Amino acid sequence: RYTVYVREDDMPDYGTQISILAIGNSFSQDAMRYLYQIYQGYGYTEIELANLMMSGASLAQHCDNLKNNTAAYEFEHNTNGTWQTDPERRSMAYGIDYREWDIIVIQQVSGYAGDAASYGEDFQTLLRYVSDRVADKGTRIYWHMTWAYQADSTHGDFAKYDNNQMTMYNAITDTVRSIVLPESDIDGVIPSATAVQNMRTGSLGDTLTRDGFHMNLVYGRYLVGLTWACALTGEDPAQAVAAGGVTQEQLAEIKESVRYAIADPYRVTSIA
Repeated sequence: RYTVYVREDDMPDYGTQISILAIGNSFSQDAMRYLYQIYQGYGYTEIELANLMMSGASLAQHCDNLKNNTAAYEFEHNTNGTWQTDPERRSMAYGIDYREWDIIVIQQVSGYAGDAASYGEDFQTLLRYVSDRVADKGTRIYWHMTWAYQADSTHGDFAKYDNNQMTMYNAITDTVRSIVLPESDIDGVIPSATAVQNMRTGSLGDTLTRDGFHMNLVYGRYLVGLTWACALTGEDPAQAVAAGGVTQEQLAEIKESVRYAIADPYRVTSIA
């Protein structure tokens, strides 16, 4: 099998500068951990990343925060390769207005990612709020399609999917296709769920998390970070440089997993 990798026709060329904000939780924290180093490996010289982090935050909680302008977030910021956390809690408006971001990423909390009924008005409210706030700034808005839990996960929300990994994965991809993709304000989807599921068919098997749901601190986080870089700015996974302690053997499988996820975002492709 061979896939020719092409940049989306409507994807901007950011040159060697990129700025990305996530409105998320610990799953966006996992995804962005090595993103600075990954972009450095692609030759980017000016990189600014930030994560509005509220542990376990759902779309409903994000909406409550924005409606009340609540300073509920840890503002995690990275401009030099090291993540720093603002000593003060910040509001969503603070993060969005911090600068003119190239990209803003939003997501649902992991346990509800495949529960279409949990999106509803909250998804619409958050999306419209972000879109309106950056309407004149050329910012692109992406959806982070988070991953299914490890098969032996003890997470309480796993029962919503009969404690079955593929049931959860299929629910996530179905929900994104039916709820998220039709929205014109969404510029694209980051297929982390599929990159993770692809990687699980390789030599590491179902060992990509550290606790059944958060990513492994090295290869799990790097895998999702590379998925972000390739989905957000059209980078070629084949040209990725290792970071964070990832071995060359792991990197080879990560590149394959991401390549297939970008090419076929809603279907598992085996890398074995």
